[in-house]
Amino acid sequence: MGFGNKWINWISFCISNVKFSLIINGSPKGFFQSQKGLRQGDPMSLFLFILAMEGLNFMIRRARENGWIRGFCEAEVTQIRHLRSILTIFEGVSRLHVNWQKSCLYPVNQVPNMQILTENLGCQVVSLPTKYLGMPLGAKNKKLEVWNEILQRSEMKLTRWKSQYLSLGSILTLIKSVMDGQPTYMTILFLLPVSIGKKINKARRVFLWQGNKEKKGYNLVKWDKVALSKEQGGLGIKKLRAHNESLLKK
Repeated sequence: MGFGNKWINWISFCISNVKFSLIINGSPKGFFQSQKGLRQGDPMSLFLFILAMEGLNFMIRRARENGWIRGFCEAEVTQIRHLRSILTIFEGVSRLHVNWQKSCLYPVNQVPNMQILTENLGCQVVSLPTKYLGMPLGAKNKKLEVWNEILQRSEMKLTRWKSQYLSLGSILTLIKSVMDGQPTYMTILFLLPVSIGKKINKARRVFLWQGNKEKKGYNLVKWDKVALSKEQGGLGIKKLRAHNESLLKK
């Protein structure tokens, strides 16, 4: 990818000179050398992974330029074989191995030679809808079932929080730092249904004014006022619809 020897030596030094220590009875005991490169969760691993994927991206672009594959890869045996060759070469260069048993082909509409394609690629055939990196694929985003997981996660957190004695400031912090962020991942790509937005707002509103009280609480201030910024006299809680629309316009 054009990196100089000095930069490569820097990265190699960071990977090959890592040492670890175990905490025994509250104090570290000795050090030992790493044998597998970066430790799990190391911040550098993300950047190295991106660089490795850029190499794979370059290989796929070169294959398209040479006419070996079209688009990403069409449903043709020759193109599937070229894709398999690219991934095999990438495995040898990067030492990142593809788990073919967990890899899947998702047919869109009718694909007559699906069984032959899977035999050449060495994976299995599954159908849509499914999930990839937490995102629903092949499902209509307006279906309420797509958003049920977000509602369930919010309900689980509320159940745990309501068992604790929290001040109004603590409740507000949990709403702004956790509950406001729950739907963000989905709302980057999908428009939040009105009914789901109302359910999330109701959960936030009830938790804010009722907290862990068993009796019904009273809304001391209108929600539209609460959702204003602090400069405007509100509490700075996110307006889900406005936040969703701003994310979709990026």
